[in-house]
Amino acid sequence: MILLDHVTKKYPGDVTAVDDLSLEIKEGETFVLVGTSGCGKTTTMKLINRLVDLTSGTIKLDGRDITSMDSYSLRRSLGYVIQNVGLFPHFTVERNVGVVPELIGWDKTKIHTRASELLTMVGLSPEEFAVRYPGELSGGQQQRVGVARALAADPDVILMDEPFGALDPITRETLQSELSPLWNELDKTVVFITHDIFEAVKIGDRIGVMDNGKILQTGRPADVIKQPENETVSSFFAQHRFQLELLTTRIEPLVEAFDESRIKRDKNTPWLHPHDGLIDAMDALKISDDQKVPVYDSKKRYLGIISHETVTREILNLIEQ
Repeated sequence: MILLDHVTKKYPGDVTAVDDLSLEIKEGETFVLVGTSGCGKTTTMKLINRLVDLTSGTIKLDGRDITSMDSYSLRRSLGYVIQNVGLFPHFTVERNVGVVPELIGWDKTKIHTRASELLTMVGLSPEEFAVRYPGELSGGQQQRVGVARALAADPDVILMDEPFGALDPITRETLQSELSPLWNELDKTVVFITHDIFEAVKIGDRIGVMDNGKILQTGRPADVIKQPENETVSSFFAQHRFQLELLTTRIEPLVEAFDESRIKRDKNTPWLHPHDGLIDAMDALKISDDQKVPVYDSKKRYLGIISHETVTREILNLIEQ
């Protein structure tokens, strides 16, 4: 889907922001670039949507060299979400969501229908929020509108540059949990940038660790944490290694068959997604009444349960490794 081949970006003064970077991002995956400030993450994303130009190398989107594409058409074909959202303050929420569809010629009825559909999808009631202005929204609500805007023209690729960086921890965690399954459900290819290692391993199907403009290692979060290829990668995760292992050990293979009708459920009953980690299971089990938590997929189909006994056994296995 996205191929970067020996990509380099240099700025005046011989400053190298991205250094001979080669990377393939697969269709339908959420790929997270993680690294400290100044490592080249944001420059890499800006190269993908041609906000800055390559010094050398090639970037292809679905097999097409992006330098052969009109830059404005390219950007309109990509969803883009940034940290400070960038909503137009004098536009209503509905008009903000409909900016790109309006630019590419959709009629007002189609834009209204699409905006209502997307606001519902990101957890905002169209009846309540469509006519509001950005200044009337909380930071988390503005970020949800930003996500809806990025999805408005139904792009195949979503670029997200530190989208939750300015939010408080509770709102940030809520959006991480709610939006990650959404990408899978919509079958979008997502390129996500963050300096937060917990955010990276929680939402990424694969992660790429960057330093000094180079990709040091790519792979599934659990594999990168448990099998770092060099000392720099190892030290990047070292301080929080055990917590990260709890977060990246997915519960999917631990789901047990159980008759759904026997689960005691009310509006406060916790539930889990198969991509959740052991740490999520621990939190859910703390508030469960019967030592088990139901597991549902992104389409709310029941898969089974996670038990206290299974989670405890798995944690003990991690401690002993």
